[in-house]
Amino acid sequence: MPDEDYDDDSPAEPGAYSSGTTPAIATVQDRKAADSWHSPAEVLAALSQHPDTDVRRRVAGNPAVPPEVLTRLCQSHHSEVRQAAAANPSVPLGAIGQLAQDNDLRVRMAVASNPNCPPQMLSQLSQDPQAQVRMWVAQHRRTPGTVLRKLAADPNPEVARVASGCLT
Repeated sequence: MPDEDYDDDSPAEPGAYSSGTTPAIATVQDRKAADSWHSPAEVLAALSQHPDTDVRRRVAGNPAVPPEVLTRLCQSHHSEVRQAAAANPSVPLGAIGQLAQDNDLRVRMAVASNPNCPPQMLSQLSQDPQAQVRMWVAQHRRTPGTVLRKLAADPNPEVARVASGCLT
């Protein structure tokens, strides 16, 4: 069944991966519960240990996931799970600092795009060796003016253009 067949805002259906069983393949019900803001904390905690990486990624991106579960997902061996956690507006500040130093470019980009990324973290990310990360920093509404001025002189012309545009 395609994932588009469910409503993201509806509560998790009863029995959604809360029975303690470990199915080898994620069901639409598992995905629905992982995405839902209405899923109980214990269901999200159970789904955070699901064998399917996509289900764990969905839990990591859910703003309703308990902070301790989200912190644990930030340490996943799967970059797509860390990426979803890094983009989650509810990610704890201590975890976001760790993710800002991740080896995976996509994870650092997700940190730089997180609407709650603190200005000091954006300042740190503005020095990232990858232009894609600096581009997200240049576009972020919380990037300090001093950082934008430095990015306006970035060696990458596109980053410099975007940063300059944000200064005006």
